[in-house]
Amino acid sequence: MKTKTLLVFCLITGMAITRLCAQSYQYKGETEWWTPVVCNGVEIDQLTGSNLYIHQIEHYKAGGLQWINVQVHGEITSSSGEVFQVLEIIKVGHFPQPWMLFWHDNLRGSEGNHYIMFFELNWNDEIPTITCTKAVCPGN
Repeated sequence: MKTKTLLVFCLITGMAITRLCAQSYQYKGETEWWTPVVCNGVEIDQLTGSNLYIHQIEHYKAGGLQWINVQVHGEITSSSGEVFQVLEIIKVGHFPQPWMLFWHDNLRGSEGNHYIMFFELNWNDEIPTITCTKAVCPGN
């Protein structure tokens, strides 16, 4: 009986430690959003919206945050009034450098415009800046 009790205690303790060391956190909710539209290195528009849906997963190891993945989708509007369906995927973590943020937008407009853009943000800089690393725009 003592052996069974010890084994069960060890099993439960092991499960608890494993859960604490490799836990992930998930968040689902709504948010307000803003994104620039960049074509040929020039910002041509800014899209804004509210009530976009966000799904965020944070992964921890040994109590430290390792990475974050975020998906955002919904409708946003350009300054010209065109309505865009947005799917944005964001990755934060130890990729090429510590705490870089990478994301890409897939924007489909109600007037036929379609933008695919890739961005990065270095939080290690004194003044963080957003850089568009690649953009696919109508006519490209």
